[in-house]
Amino acid sequence: GVSSIEFIPTILEFSFNYVFNEGTNMIFEGNVVQFTNFAIHCINLMKRILSNNAYSFSGKITTSTDISQATKAKMDFFTPERINYICEKIITHYFLLTQSELDAWDEDPESYASDEGGDSWKYELKPCTETFFVTLFNQFREHVIPEVVRYVQKAQVTTLTEDSDLKDILLKDAIYNAAGLGAYNLFGEVDFDQWFTSQLLDELKIKNNNFRIIRKRVIWLIGQLTGVKFAQSLRPQVYAACLELLKPEEDISIRLTASKTLMSTMDDFEFNPEAFLEFLEPSFFLLFSLLKEARECETKMNVLNIMSFIVDKMSNNIYTQMNNLIEYLPLLWEESVDHNMLRCAIISTLLQIVKALCDIPAKLAPFLYPVISISTNLKDPSHVYLMEEGLELWLSVIENSSTMTPELMQLCDNVLPIIELSSENLRTVLYIIQSYLLLSPQIYLERHGTNVVNVCASLLSDMRPEGICMIMKLFEAFLCAKPEFAIELLKPVLPDVFKNIIENKEYSLVMTMYLSIMARVLLINQGVFSEILQTIQQPQALANILDIWITKLPLVAQTDKKKLLSLALTSLITAQNDAIFERFGYIILKICETLNDIMKDDDDTGILTDSLVFSETMDFDNNSEMWPLATNVEFEYKTHHYERCRQLAMEDPVHKIALKDYLQCQIIALKNQIGNERYQNLMMSIDPSVLSNLTDFIDIGVTIQATS
Repeated sequence: GVSSIEFIPTILEFSFNYVFNEGTNMIFEGNVVQFTNFAIHCINLMKRILSNNAYSFSGKITTSTDISQATKAKMDFFTPERINYICEKIITHYFLLTQSELDAWDEDPESYASDEGGDSWKYELKPCTETFFVTLFNQFREHVIPEVVRYVQKAQVTTLTEDSDLKDILLKDAIYNAAGLGAYNLFGEVDFDQWFTSQLLDELKIKNNNFRIIRKRVIWLIGQLTGVKFAQSLRPQVYAACLELLKPEEDISIRLTASKTLMSTMDDFEFNPEAFLEFLEPSFFLLFSLLKEARECETKMNVLNIMSFIVDKMSNNIYTQMNNLIEYLPLLWEESVDHNMLRCAIISTLLQIVKALCDIPAKLAPFLYPVISISTNLKDPSHVYLMEEGLELWLSVIENSSTMTPELMQLCDNVLPIIELSSENLRTVLYIIQSYLLLSPQIYLERHGTNVVNVCASLLSDMRPEGICMIMKLFEAFLCAKPEFAIELLKPVLPDVFKNIIENKEYSLVMTMYLSIMARVLLINQGVFSEILQTIQQPQALANILDIWITKLPLVAQTDKKKLLSLALTSLITAQNDAIFERFGYIILKICETLNDIMKDDDDTGILTDSLVFSETMDFDNNSEMWPLATNVEFEYKTHHYERCRQLAMEDPVHKIALKDYLQCQIIALKNQIGNERYQNLMMSIDPSVLSNLTDFIDIGVTIQATS
């Protein structure tokens, strides 16, 4: 078959002729395109040929010969003269606003402002020509740049006044459109700062009716320029200009454009919050008025998104504005009863506020709790849309609360139904439970502990390893936060944990979690440990568990877990049990291996110390090894939750007890229990190299035979 590549010259000639050249008189009447769809199709064909390297209109794979043939056809057609001619036609013809566009603006300024973006280039002439122009610009920069600069210079020397003709206004609008679309390619040729101060700012001040065209275009253009190259020192003047155009007496279409420029000008990695402080209050006031006036849900969401963005950008300075925002949001929530997407955006804004303040403002609390309740209550139909954002907000509210409140406690009723319904939000819900646990361990576990354990236990049978790990981490957090109380709560699930260890079928991360739970039980209460061993009614249960424990310990990757398992092993040294004496050498070997891992030279003293023991002043990083908890918190915010985590970690045996010291105590206790003679024999049964390693850390009171 004939390759479509052979048709490229024909397609280009045909499209060019009708859209830009002699043939235009066939599709235009006066200045208006009569065959719009035909024109759009031709322009999009040209754009596709321009931007495509694999010229396959049929879907067949193209060869490198095809590609070079296509590239040649493209270069042959787009000569410098032709490129200049096309640019001229686009700017002086296609970019001019038409009467029907101006009528649409008059009729519905709000939707006129939002008709930009998306896939509109496929079926609307203006966006279609704009994307073609950008493609042409990017492909032939060296030809298009001088052409556009020529037009910009022409516009720079044309001063418009109140009495300027509509024709001149439309041409300037078109030139500014071209400059904004090509801003990335122009910053080396045009001094944006100079242009802004000497011309653009003044053009925003002219108020007669046709000048709304220029005001809307100029504030859009400034947004394009600030995203490319623009002096920090001039940005406050841009903020001021945006606020001027956000005033209620201005056309809503212009206000919406100004709000977008405000956001894009702030969206800069060198953004300086101090420079924006004086604009913070007025921007909230004006954006909120705009939001209330907007009719369409999408417009409201866009404006709220900008407000939320400002909260985020100004997070450290937002305190002063909080009261205004706190007054706006409940009103908006009431207004948005039929717009779930807008409510999602409100919840996200609340999340930004709570994170920015690291606290729950008294004024906001009465609004926060009902919002969380509605969005996470399965009985409320809107939970379908609001659940995910609602859970994030809920988690953040607990993390930033300093005490448990009755309202927070009441929200707990929403927790379990969510994970009983589906595992979709399991992770966040488990974090929520854990955050409650840290906020008020005794109250939370007394009231909800049993139900949480029952529901989680019922979920375990159908879970993938990742889910099992998450639930075990939660159970481990229970054991850390309220050890004696949690052991009683967890009694129903512990026999299964022990059985799973003995069966030894689990994948390593899950196995590590089972072993960790078992180790914590042993460290908290040896009596309960023995009781569970009896319950599972397996002969040699302890011996089997020890063998797996000894085998698995070297495979545990996290050093904190390794230490936990070694502390628990150390606690068994004095348990007076044959299963332990028979494996004594292995037990000591494993504890030594852990000591070799965790003992590090102290930076200040050079003495070998247990690197996992925390000092009071220690700050934690995001390193998961530091935490006995499952955590999703990137600790950029020093929340109340962070402090609670830190306190809990301080109390954790892993971070409180030096393994070396505990081992020393246990070895002395063992010697006192069994007498020196039996003790010496027991020690001599250990491999001499292990004994020698052991004496690096503790005093064993045994003379080691030199190994020959």
